Amino acid sequence: MQLFNKLCVTTLLILALTSVPASANQGTHWVSSSDNWYLYNNDNLIQNTWFQENDGSWYHLDHNGIMQTGWFQDMDGSWYLLNSSGAMLTGWQNINGKHYYLDAGNGGRLTVDAVTPDGYHVDKNGAWNGGAKQNENSSQVNNLDAYRQEIFELVNKYRTENGVPPLTYSKQMEEVANIRAKNLFNLFAEDYTEYDTWYAFTAKENFSYGLKTPEEVMKSSMYISEHKENLLNPDFKNLGVGIYEINGSLCWVQNFALTSATNPG
Repeated sequence: MQLFNKLCVTTLLILALTSVPASANQGTHWVSSSDNWYLYNNDNLIQNTWFQENDGSWYHLDHNGIMQTGWFQDMDGSWYLLNSSGAMLTGWQNINGKHYYLDAGNGGRLTVDAVTPDGYHVDKNGAWNGGAKQNENSSQVNNLDAYRQEIFELVNKYRTENGVPPLTYSKQMEEVANIRAKNLFNLFAEDYTEYDTWYAFTAKENFSYGLKTPEEVMKSSMYISEHKENLLNPDFKNLGVGIYEINGSLCWVQNFALTSATNPG
């Protein structure tokens, strides 16, 4: 429900009862009583509506006519934040160490479980999750772990269908594969010191770029002879899947290892 519509509906109700619209230009005035603020249009208490002052600030009056402050949830479920003077806040707000975005372009509503206009993801409670700024044109891959798991399952399904023993997933190899994906994407030397031991266990790797889904990655691998050989090599025991995402583009790496150990020790 748009704020304009709210105001118009309430204004029509007031007109029907008093013949005087709720307008900052026609007899409206604030009254303080018992630590609460009330807004009157001449002698008529304004209730249960949004009200815009001449300076453009929005205020909300509850069903008793009391001016609201702090967090406020409207009838449509949207949340708003009103300062100690009752004025609606917009933009980024730091509340108890958490950052929230109130979208002026969306009537001041709290942005939840979405990417803000300036490119930051906020969770289902509206709090910024601390993640880096996303490109506004990004396709936003929300769950790369799910993609890794799906590739692992597709690889083992393909191996089993062809009479080859399934692989064991390795989180250590995944760390290596993630760095490899970033390295291959950016084409610059990466420091592998921390992963030297595990990288030494990588026998082969499949690499692809620009594909959107695990299914596309698997289809591509099955049509590239060297990649297909890696997928069906019976000597391989471990697999780690790395994915690097930037600006909506994905770089995929599958690292295959000969060892079946969980720690190269």
